[in-house]
Amino acid sequence: MAEAAEAAGVIDEERYALTQLTRLAPEHTAYTDRLQELGGATEEAAAEVLPNLNRRPKGRLRQRRSLWPTTSRLNLNRRLP
Repeated sequence: MAEAAEAAGVIDEERYALTQLTRLAPEHTAYTDRLQELGGATEEAAAEVLPNLNRRPKGRLRQRRSLWPTTSRLNLNRRLP
């Protein structure tokens, strides 16, 4: 989004995207450098709460049922014609 905004010349959108990127990936100094060239982080983007991507889901995960029959669902004793 930051690159698209830069190409389109939309400074406010680029600052917003770069602010989010510097929060999500602070190790990429190119984002920080470009953001400083544009005047720093926007208050709006800096105030937003980022999602916790490391959170584990609540409850147990359901196991998917296989589409292939298992031996317990097959009648292995039936006679073939």
